[in-house]
Amino acid sequence: MATPSAKPEQLPVETLKPPHREILIRAVANVLSSPLANQTYAQIVDGLPISHVATDCYSVALCPEHPLLDEHKELCPGVPEEAEKLCSSFDVTALLMPSTVSVEPRSEIPL
Repeated sequence: MATPSAKPEQLPVETLKPPHREILIRAVANVLSSPLANQTYAQIVDGLPISHVATDCYSVALCPEHPLLDEHKELCPGVPEEAEKLCSSFDVTALLMPSTVSVEPRSEIPL
């Protein structure tokens, strides 16, 4: 028997029953296709946040003379296209979920 502090086994998304699996796959695909996700992923691919994002997130940590504020005002050429290509080719079924997620539909949900 597993101890309460033990991490649950990780199972593939394919373990979910069809209606739940399709809903999860569609939800993740919708998030990944959003402009904000695309912009965020592009900054990760680029390796640096663009300056206005850096000031939003790190305004107290960056000194006013930090080169990021003046030199990285837009993504490097080709990065948005590369990020979009990577997002569109992402296989949602490669994700793992904790085995504690129910794979059987519940007949009723307690209130």
